[in-house]
Amino acid sequence: MSTHVLCLLSVLASAGSISIERPRPGEALQETQTFVIGYEGAAPVQVDFYLNGRLVRSRLEPPFEFTVTWDTTLENRARVEARWADGSTDAVEGTYREIAVDVAEKVSALRCFPYFNGPPAARVRFAVDGRRVEPQTFEPADALPLSLVVALDVSGSMKFFLPELSGPLADFMAYARDRGYRVKLVVFDRNARLINRAPADLATLYRSEGLSVVWNAVATAAQLFEPTPRRAVLLISDGADDGSEHNAETAAAFLRKSRASLIWLAPSDLSNRSLTRLARRSGGFRLQVQPGEKWSRLERRLSHQRHLLIAGVEPAAALRISPGPAWWPAWR
Repeated sequence: MSTHVLCLLSVLASAGSISIERPRPGEALQETQTFVIGYEGAAPVQVDFYLNGRLVRSRLEPPFEFTVTWDTTLENRARVEARWADGSTDAVEGTYREIAVDVAEKVSALRCFPYFNGPPAARVRFAVDGRRVEPQTFEPADALPLSLVVALDVSGSMKFFLPELSGPLADFMAYARDRGYRVKLVVFDRNARLINRAPADLATLYRSEGLSVVWNAVATAAQLFEPTPRRAVLLISDGADDGSEHNAETAAAFLRKSRASLIWLAPSDLSNRSLTRLARRSGGFRLQVQPGEKWSRLERRLSHQRHLLIAGVEPAAALRISPGPAWWPAWR
């Protein structure tokens, strides 16, 4: 009996508890928020942080801090789970309600995420409606996570491109994971559908469907973003559409509402002027790749993307950035 008592005391002594130390109750919430997790007793061997039911990150040693980008105009739920070396666990949850205000003040600001082909010049100039302005923020975009929805065309016209796209796509997905991008994958032919991951051979996704719904896929992808302001749709297609209910303008409305850029990665020289124009208007671009070519130009432009914020300017104002080359939204 004494042996059982000693074992029980040992287990209890090694168990611990966790708490959310920051943000404290009543503390002002930020768009990019750091959560600080405290613990009593021995340090946990793993702490998992969930936001709105989705695992954001795990840490295996202190300090247990997690930085998230969320929408403070919505209610958010955080859950933290900890595990100790002896197998014991503890969890804590916090609900963070949307910010309520008594007086709403309209504050105008132009915010976007322009792409550059390389490191921007030492002195970048900005003009809005023909007037020189100084930005409040102009910094590397990686300070904010990128929500990237990849829309892959697996219709009949793409059948012979898919095997040669398999390797470059796998390399790019590894690159995206290394940079912390939040990636979702949509494949489409006659219909668009969300899948968990790309197979090693993309040709296995081909279902003998001839029709391709490019505009539908763009509109669908634009509704799948994570709650972060930095967003992009990567369309991998020859650009041939022969079955969409949407068109260039209705797909553009979804992109504009989500404030996302469209990047069209084309494995052929097939022309689609409306799609090229939409990519440019959204702040994105068209890239043509050769069969089996690594997508280094795409990775380079993503790595040199910047976060631009100009206060006191309407979001729809006409922006110009020099010197280039650079790509930014130009909906007007």
